[in-house]
Amino acid sequence: INKDTAELHHELVPFDADLAQRMSDRGVRILRATDAGDLLPRIAANRDFFECRFCPWAERCWGLST
Repeated sequence: INKDTAELHHELVPFDADLAQRMSDRGVRILRATDAGDLLPRIAANRDFFECRFCPWAERCWGLST
């Protein structure tokens, strides 16, 4: 969105079938792991990592056993 005129910007992005399939497969793996109760890898090794301090899910993430 143009901040001065509020016009929308449109851009054509070429379709990459291989990338689309890989991202779809990745999403399926994440959903299956979640349904199975598996813990997905965290972004950091400890809870004082910069991004973890601002994450609304930090308490839940770090409260789970590994």
